[in-house]
Amino acid sequence: MLISSTIRFLIFGIFLRQQCDISAFHYSTVLNACGRAHDWPVAVQLVAAMARQEVQTDTVVYNSAINACARAKRWVEALQFLEMLRGGRWDGWAGWAGWAGSYLKST
Repeated sequence: MLISSTIRFLIFGIFLRQQCDISAFHYSTVLNACGRAHDWPVAVQLVAAMARQEVQTDTVVYNSAINACARAKRWVEALQFLEMLRGGRWDGWAGWAGWAGSYLKST
């Protein structure tokens, strides 16, 4: 599995250097490889690169990033991506506490 992850990273790098049209699908594929490799810093960098390159994110992208962070036990980063998935921006634990409180009251 490590070899396939490495190959995905290499192919993705070639796409970027050749200025190919890269979609959320391509990013999600590499983010999934990050999850398997527990490489959360690359996952964070990829989502940031998507924003810089104005690539539209979707649920699959955020779920893949959350998975990469969770597998590495990087819970704060995983929660940040969860907040972004919900359509907001991370505002620290205050925002998370508010969301969690609302959720618990509704269940």
